[in-house]
Amino acid sequence: MKAKSVPSSWLERDGRRLDCNPYMSGALEAKVLLEGLKAKKERLADLTVGHKGGIYNGPQFKRNYVDSPEHGVQFLTGGDVLSADPSRLPLLSRRDAHSPKLNYLRLEPGMTIISCSGAIGRMAYVREDMAGVWSSQDVMKVVPDVEKIPPGYLYAYLSSKFGVPLVVGGTYGAIIQHIEPEHIAGLPVPRLGAALEQKIHGLIASAAKLRADSSEILERAKVDTSKAWGIDPALQLKAKHHPDVTVISASILARTARFDSFFYGSAASSSDTVIEEISKRHPIRRIGDSDVSVTVFETTRFGRISVQDAAYGVPFLSIADMMKGDPKSDSLISRKQAGQVNAIVRAGWLILPRVGQLQGVFGTVSYVPRHLDGVAVSDNNIRIVPVGEDEGAYLWAALSTDLLYQQVIRRACGTSIPYIDSKRVADIPVPWPAKATRLKIADLVKSAMEMRSKASHDEGEAVRLVEDAIEKGARN
Repeated sequence: MKAKSVPSSWLERDGRRLDCNPYMSGALEAKVLLEGLKAKKERLADLTVGHKGGIYNGPQFKRNYVDSPEHGVQFLTGGDVLSADPSRLPLLSRRDAHSPKLNYLRLEPGMTIISCSGAIGRMAYVREDMAGVWSSQDVMKVVPDVEKIPPGYLYAYLSSKFGVPLVVGGTYGAIIQHIEPEHIAGLPVPRLGAALEQKIHGLIASAAKLRADSSEILERAKVDTSKAWGIDPALQLKAKHHPDVTVISASILARTARFDSFFYGSAASSSDTVIEEISKRHPIRRIGDSDVSVTVFETTRFGRISVQDAAYGVPFLSIADMMKGDPKSDSLISRKQAGQVNAIVRAGWLILPRVGQLQGVFGTVSYVPRHLDGVAVSDNNIRIVPVGEDEGAYLWAALSTDLLYQQVIRRACGTSIPYIDSKRVADIPVPWPAKATRLKIADLVKSAMEMRSKASHDEGEAVRLVEDAIEKGARN
């Protein structure tokens, strides 16, 4: 339990609010420091433009989802703000999205988006590959007036250790936290000079382009993988709606030792058929084969020992963190404990959630990029250690196809919260074309992951410049 002493003067200056949020979030400390900053400060609402002044979320509405991109638009919720891959977003009815009620919820590059309900305060800079995505009422849009402020600088400030507490400090509600545009409209934005603000904007813009380009390259890698296997890149294997009846012989039941219907459903059976066709053209390996991986394993369950000093801890990432466009965490766990339970991962490894919902992160593979080498990852993830960097990159592309995604999720056990173990993952078949073909695909994946590491560095540098400038200005 956290506790904090609050002087009565803080209560007076913050409208006599008696809830914890403004005081525990660091918002008051940020306000005090910014007040001591000699630089000019402007209200956020005076730097935005567009619908409702440029700070808005949206109305509650019934969500009608569709399967076909022809009839739908990608739809982002508050929980998806930090998502690395917009291509996996669900599709909202295009007719609803373009209606007068919702047409202004379309995202455009340069916006800052903020989750404003539930896990509030998650922020992202809208990239080119997010243009045309629609957002829910749980995502607040901040549209900068480019004539007044560089968009990248505004995002870097809002996502800094000074901006985030001010946003979070505006929340209300004891159970479901929530913020509205008027709660952040008066947020002070320090002006640090045109040269520095443009430099910061350039770093954020660079990071955004690198992430957009990397997403495009990874999509190309997935398409090239399917083409190399000789199948349609647009192949989608989805379970049919009821009734879904599959006839299975007793010999197959004996061989697989599986009696749950999901394992033999239409999507699973179709993926088997496709792999059998591919096997006529290319060898088939198993993930656990010695020429594919060194080992496939899961860590033992462990109670996390949190530490405050980075000298004794390592950053800890959860399943959800690994799905982010820029996986990061402020929490540290004991370095000694992380080593004892094999929680530390290395660059080039693959991470696969072993629990979760089938329509969520379960079955979605992550690649450990260079800048995450040595972090600790949750015990709810299976580790795949490839025999080499090229094999790991190719394997990521293979597991990212819909074909092998179906092979992963069909091996899950349980209904409410599906679960998969390392032995079942090691048994997943992988088409293994000629080495030259695999290397071309691996090169695409590796270059994209390097872009993501560079993007993480550029964004981190931009935020650091903001924080350093504010702290230096407050001291002088």
